[in-house]
Amino acid sequence: MFSRNIGLIRVEKNAQPSAKVVYAFLASKYGQELIDRGVTGGTGQLTLPTTYLKFLNVPTFEQKLSNLIANCIASSNADLIQSNDLYTQAETLLLETLNLRDWQPPQPHAYESTLSAAFAAKRLDAEYFQPQHAALLEHLQKHAPRVRRVRDFAAHCDRGQQPEYCSAGELAVVNSRHILENGLDYDNFERTDAKYWNDLRFHSARIEKNDILIYTTGGFAKKPGRTAIYLEDEPALASNHVNILRVSDENPLYVGVVLNSMIGRIQASAASTGSIQQEIYPSDIADFVVPFVGEKIEVEIAAQVEAGHAARRRAKGLLEAAKRAVEIAIEDDEAAALEFLVEQV
Repeated sequence: MFSRNIGLIRVEKNAQPSAKVVYAFLASKYGQELIDRGVTGGTGQLTLPTTYLKFLNVPTFEQKLSNLIANCIASSNADLIQSNDLYTQAETLLLETLNLRDWQPPQPHAYESTLSAAFAAKRLDAEYFQPQHAALLEHLQKHAPRVRRVRDFAAHCDRGQQPEYCSAGELAVVNSRHILENGLDYDNFERTDAKYWNDLRFHSARIEKNDILIYTTGGFAKKPGRTAIYLEDEPALASNHVNILRVSDENPLYVGVVLNSMIGRIQASAASTGSIQQEIYPSDIADFVVPFVGEKIEVEIAAQVEAGHAARRRAKGLLEAAKRAVEIAIEDDEAAALEFLVEQV
């Protein structure tokens, strides 16, 4: 099932070129140029008619090159699946260790709190006093060897700053839409001018490797709380809707998994304010509780996150190799493309 805004191309079984080769071509710069030519519409809404796609000319290659390209695409897809599986395993290990795998928070139709609790929390909204929040914190106190609030081990906890985007910019910018369910959308970061890196106003928005990035602003359908760890060395800034959490004396990869799990999501739900647009503030995140389960398991969870990121990086490399092989075959010849792919894989 897919929406009407997505076009579907189904290649017949055993057809030449195969579906994977068609995909590699369409993803290459030559395929993208052809696709861009078929786009219609004004500034309001652009459309790529499926009738245009139907009549696109796609190159065919000798069987050996076609097979290598197809294998690259298949291996890339397998690495993406492995990446997602490794992250799921890391989160599952965390929840099982804390006896949260099958835990169901209370969700009564009605609940109450005291005026003193409301004054202490400086909150009057019902969401903050949801019983599931209190039940989770009580459960963590019982089952975790250590429990700490973020403020007790945070070296930095604040939102980024919003630079002006420019597509040709050399500096990456991470905004809230780049924080996915189990990682970051590294391939689609916004770009800005490199001057912002040395701008004193943006020093606090600089992202360092192993920083924990938290989605802090969302609408009704996309509530804030999603969390991911920045695992690359490329310089980047965080936008004003992304909170940078940098920890001092705990494993940041482990903390990131905790905050992205139900443990962090329930706390984020309680902390969120606003109706049409919900917000989590740095002071709220600093108040989050993080359970620690022992160094051995924490290291294992962090290792699975790193292995998942490495698998995702391999997947990207294989896809890029397949696309480049198509381009070399078009620009030069199939022998050069074949030689390139053999060296890459």
